[in-house]
Amino acid sequence: MGVSQKGARKWLEGEAYPTLDKQLELAKLARVSFQWLMTGEGPHPHEGLTPNQRSMVQLMEAMTEEQQDELIKRAEEKERQNREVIGELSRKLMGGQTTVTNRHANFRNALEQSSNHQNGFWPVK
Repeated sequence: MGVSQKGARKWLEGEAYPTLDKQLELAKLARVSFQWLMTGEGPHPHEGLTPNQRSMVQLMEAMTEEQQDELIKRAEEKERQNREVIGELSRKLMGGQTTVTNRHANFRNALEQSSNHQNGFWPVK
């Protein structure tokens, strides 16, 4: 931003204020609206986020763009792997088995076709 430590200290201590161009640049760098930076009014940039989401945003903001890209790529790969594992588990659990609805229909058909089935009830022995 081209601001000395002494100049930034004056801003923080209220002894001086940044020029309009520096205020706009600061809002952009901080990823907040100009209105929020100058007045504290309007939605906070992290409003509505959970504590974990706020932590992630803060971590991401501290990273370079290349580090962010790498983290996103790794997270997307992990998500893809998780979907594959879930799909494989689902296939194994359902593979060769009928669904509950199909089992119910199969049981009902077997009852109806049974020679021992009379008036909807099994004969009592």
